[in-house]
Amino acid sequence: MPMFGKRTLFQWFRFAWEREPVIVAAIVVGVLPPFGVVFMPESWREDVMRRQHMVTTRYPVPVRDEGDDTKA
Repeated sequence: MPMFGKRTLFQWFRFAWEREPVIVAAIVVGVLPPFGVVFMPESWREDVMRRQHMVTTRYPVPVRDEGDDTKA
């Protein structure tokens, strides 16, 4: 296990959690969301990707209608 000073990373985490749990929780909540997509179920991941595309796309991409418009 890698050492950070005289303690392991887990020991530092536990030490910080005992002193300031709110700060540790805020850091964890702030760091995990970029990795959250990896741990989501497939259906949730597709929904998130669709929403992100809707947010990042300025104008909706027109869908080509392959139907027969001559009968109209």
